[in-house]
Amino acid sequence: MFGGHLLPGALLIANSAQRPEVRLLRVDLPFHQPHGYAFQPAGPLAGPAELLRELREADLILFTVYREAGPQTERLLKSEARLAPIHIAFSEGLMLQEGLVCERTSVVRIYLRWTRQGPISSSLSLAVHLLDSEKRILAQADGPPWKGAVPFEEIPLGESLLEVRTLPLRTGFSPAAVRIGLYDWQSGQPFAIQKNPYALPTEDGRFLILPIWPCPG
Repeated sequence: MFGGHLLPGALLIANSAQRPEVRLLRVDLPFHQPHGYAFQPAGPLAGPAELLRELREADLILFTVYREAGPQTERLLKSEARLAPIHIAFSEGLMLQEGLVCERTSVVRIYLRWTRQGPISSSLSLAVHLLDSEKRILAQADGPPWKGAVPFEEIPLGESLLEVRTLPLRTGFSPAAVRIGLYDWQSGQPFAIQKNPYALPTEDGRFLILPIWPCPG
């Protein structure tokens, strides 16, 4: 496993199957600008296109965001991910191809694979809500993929992007499901689900409801 630091915003370290070296990249994040850290960033600054390339080639990815409250790291080991087909189209241009929601110790991990099929709005964002049995929000991880480092519109036509989001489990609360929906972050307007070939559970025709499974391994 590899680690490191990055300012401002995030760190990506990838152990590539095609190029088996460790890659340290700096990433600018529009929604996360922490303050108060004394160390300086290392590695070249990567734009969305280079970051997408590294995400495709890497097997192990550690992506750290430094918040005022402390660092938070998303860990993705693609060879361990066992995603289920979903094929939900929230808009004509973007499909949620596969996904998995699983619980491990004190966190819930959400794995999502997006495929771009057409034009996408530049203000497209994602709402991810951890719910209890009464549909109360216990935690949430809203925003574009990879903390905003890869906006949806940067995904090349016909290609896919795998991402992971981690939500903490609070003591004394029991999670029941995860609610996912696309929306316009400028207007707040949600997008309706247009295709649901597997008749997966939804809410108000706009949100997909995914069950929580134990994490494999």
